[in-house]
Amino acid sequence: MPLDEKISCEVIESRRARIARIRISREGALSVVVPAGFRKERVLSLLETKKEWICRNLARIRAGTPRDKAMASCRPDVVNLEAFGETWDVFYDSGATPRDRLIENEKSHGLVLAGIGEGSDPGDLLRKWLVKRSRLFLEPELDRLSASHAMPYKRLCMRLQRTRWGSCSARGNISLNAKLAFLSPSLVDYVVCHELCHTIHMNHSRSFWDLMERKLPGSLVLKNALRKAGSRVPAWVERGRNGMRNSPSSEALTINLR
Repeated sequence: MPLDEKISCEVIESRRARIARIRISREGALSVVVPAGFRKERVLSLLETKKEWICRNLARIRAGTPRDKAMASCRPDVVNLEAFGETWDVFYDSGATPRDRLIENEKSHGLVLAGIGEGSDPGDLLRKWLVKRSRLFLEPELDRLSASHAMPYKRLCMRLQRTRWGSCSARGNISLNAKLAFLSPSLVDYVVCHELCHTIHMNHSRSFWDLMERKLPGSLVLKNALRKAGSRVPAWVERGRNGMRNSPSSEALTINLR
């Protein structure tokens, strides 16, 4: 990597984060997840201390990911929803339409994105479809596990989140990340069971983890596997890249790698 190269770094503030963590996506996007109130000066200092690691990993990613392949990853030809056992073919129709739209063919498992030209980003249409599709499968699974484990909840909110696979409020409202569609069914069950256990223990105490193990034996193994599961989520799902909207709790920095 050339000296004095300027790169963009997204700083994401998370109330759940306890320490600052540097992340580099498969496409070479640099970000730092920090606890709430973390000072910008400390982020710059952290990046400075890790600059050799950043340079080394960015160089490795760039060497193995040609630009055209990286661009293609944001315009998928296939969407594989492992959690639901589905594979969808994606077709692009650049013909003139009043507005961009996504046409779903349930029978053939085909998605047609109408009005999407070569320079257009289909991400918004695909993400809206993903949230809708995920709810169709994850809500019945949540209901099934809720009933079988006798852990009722109030309502489900399905959304796309950056750093959480799911959450549970004090009122028993559960939020699930549509990115779960790309994980294995066993990891989905882990996340769903995890949030249901929070309807009883709103913390990560010993009692919580004991309950998790009773409800889902082997949960520790799944917990460790979930930490690496983010790599299964394709690039087009992520917000804040290639013209996508940034998270309201994020801030962009430009840094020099010397």
